[in-house]
Amino acid sequence: KRFRAPGLVLATCDGGHAWMSAYIVVAEHPYYALTDAKGEFTLDDVPPGPYRLRLWHEGVAVAETSFTKGKPKRYYFEEPYELTKDVIVPPNGETTVEFEIQLRER
Repeated sequence: KRFRAPGLVLATCDGGHAWMSAYIVVAEHPYYALTDAKGEFTLDDVPPGPYRLRLWHEGVAVAETSFTKGKPKRYYFEEPYELTKDVIVPPNGETTVEFEIQLRER
């Protein structure tokens, strides 16, 4: 399926697998990345200038569960983690930005 509008799309399994879900991020520009196993990423060919870098990570704790006939129908997770940092990409150069996510107390 082709998504025509930028935003966040939640996809869930309708086959009875309440634990199966995914988020699809539809970006309006080519500058996005997924982190690797170390939590690192690189954005290539970014023109020089000021930017606001946004980190998004789905919530990790189950906030609520809905049931049908005693079986979990869907899990609802806590709010996602969202952080932003302003960054300047210099001409002919690189910049490094570090984010640290603090998990919420339960």
